Amino acid sequence: MSTPDLLVIAGGLDPRRGGQERSIRECLTALAAAGAGVTLAAPRHPGDDIPLAGFEQLPVSGGTRLAQTRSLLRAAEGVSESHQSTHVVVSHLPVRCDLYVPRGGIYPEAYARSAASRPNPARRFLSSHVTTGARKELVRRERRLLADVRGPMLVALSEYVAEQGRRWYGLDESRIRVARNGVDLERVSAGRPLDRANLGVPDDATLILAAATNARLKGVPQLISAHRRLARDDVRLLLVGGDPAPPARGVHHLGPRDDVPDLLATVDALAHPTFYDSSGRVVLEALAAGLPVLTTRHAGAWDEVGDQGIVINDPRDAAALSAALEEICRRDRGQPRDDVSMGRHVAGLLEIAHELRARTR
Repeated sequence: MSTPDLLVIAGGLDPRRGGQERSIRECLTALAAAGAGVTLAAPRHPGDDIPLAGFEQLPVSGGTRLAQTRSLLRAAEGVSESHQSTHVVVSHLPVRCDLYVPRGGIYPEAYARSAASRPNPARRFLSSHVTTGARKELVRRERRLLADVRGPMLVALSEYVAEQGRRWYGLDESRIRVARNGVDLERVSAGRPLDRANLGVPDDATLILAAATNARLKGVPQLISAHRRLARDDVRLLLVGGDPAPPARGVHHLGPRDDVPDLLATVDALAHPTFYDSSGRVVLEALAAGLPVLTTRHAGAWDEVGDQGIVINDPRDAAALSAALEEICRRDRGQPRDDVSMGRHVAGLLEIAHELRARTR
């Protein structure tokens, strides 16, 4: 069975902006390794380290975020239409395609969960009822795309996202497939322990990692509060990401880092009490490193944690989070997981592409 040519449409591929864009890069690399001819459509070329059969630039213009969003989607629609007869079109943006792969999950769910993460009730209400023009545009486009009976297959990164498609848009099972997300196992296994002294952490401390580009959405404030209630000097939090945390005893903020595999090899556990993740890339990376994991049912990968960690229902449940943090400190590092690779995601994606091509012949 020949591997179909793919057009992949993406809004960005900068790993500094978070796990979604790093995952797209890893997916493109794995697709090429699987023998797929991939043409990428994106605002910027990702660099020569990703083997591509072709590249289509998506020009973005406009002085406001709404104007830029519309410009990007308009360009993506044009490129998609021009490749419909020759490629299976895989889009991470809500535009005409064959396979819609929303790496951030379904937009209204993502925005609702973002609102839930706000501690102030007034801000929470405003965030859930007042959306920006760009957000409204993305929701409108996604709703129109998936409401069309001739619309694309929703390829969900987790069962959580598949459920969102059913709940928000009433999709039946014929329109939904799951291709679970994965990570680059070689990148994770290449991590080497860092000198804890250089991180300002005692060698004998139990070190818990939290990695988040958006600290509020990933439950970092709740984690810091749970750590404070723990009142143990031998347990330290290591925070990685762009949002500075207020000073707190036993909490070490490292800022943005590009050596997450080394940090995974250094710490004793991962805490990711997220309000929302379509998959939870850092959870998969921690599982691949053999780390005990604490997360919530709002991380798409929660159902893959199994005996390797603890899953709570709600990051706002202070008692449950504190108890889970206490318990995760007792867990030992286990065997690295090899069943969470990006290869499995790509295999699933290509299987769905083959299914679609056979159906439309």
